[in-house]
Amino acid sequence: DTCTVVNDAIFKRSSTLETNRYCFYHCQPVAGGSHTPLSAALASQSTAALQNGGSLVDAECVSVRPAMMHKAISGDMNGRDSGVPLE
Repeated sequence: DTCTVVNDAIFKRSSTLETNRYCFYHCQPVAGGSHTPLSAALASQSTAALQNGGSLVDAECVSVRPAMMHKAISGDMNGRDSGVPLE
């Protein structure tokens, strides 16, 4: 999957990006939920999942705050891992 970007602060020379790449630089997971995809998958297979609905393998995410966005900007306009902490 791809998405279209216009006047993007991180990818100034790009007009389309793979969705996963866009999300890696523009989003951050929220606190809570399973610590790893493996623990979420195992929780979804437990008998307790019949009562509580199990766990999602993917975490919910929110947009990186504008004040933190500068950490993802790189000189080559390819983006860099900003290491933004959990919300």
